[in-house]
Amino acid sequence: MRLGPWKIEVEYGHLALVVVIAGVTGFYLADTLQVSRNTNNIILVVPLSLLLLGLCLLVFTQCIRPHKADTPKPAEEPADEADGLEQEQSPMDLLRAFLLLVGVGALVMFYPLIGLDVATLLFMIFALVLLGVRGWLFVPIYATSFTLVVVGGASWLLPYPLPTLLF
Repeated sequence: MRLGPWKIEVEYGHLALVVVIAGVTGFYLADTLQVSRNTNNIILVVPLSLLLLGLCLLVFTQCIRPHKADTPKPAEEPADEADGLEQEQSPMDLLRAFLLLVGVGALVMFYPLIGLDVATLLFMIFALVLLGVRGWLFVPIYATSFTLVVVGGASWLLPYPLPTLLF
């Protein structure tokens, strides 16, 4: 599209997806606020909806790119070079992804039994080791600090106590 000396490139597919996501998020936020404005009912919906709408606005601005019409457009890369940038996933990568998915399922299933703190700590250690993090001092320090942030944040945000074992 041309607008005076400017040429505007629009990625319509991304733009449509972002508009749909923003519309559904706005509808859900409006419906939530219409039903109840009690803090306990909207404590997670409002901040996450506003974050998502902000991200949609950011992506929306990236979908529309104006530039001068008289400036030469950079040369397109050949298709075979562009395809070379994409990497095939090895069977080990797929296995790691599947094991992480199983780990998240185990975290959700077992946190009521062993506590959110222990379940999160064990999952983080499992995930870091599975993803190949070297440095055996880093793994427990990072997992413990992540667990403290998650448990502290959850206990601060939610009005009811979560099952914990240590913290």
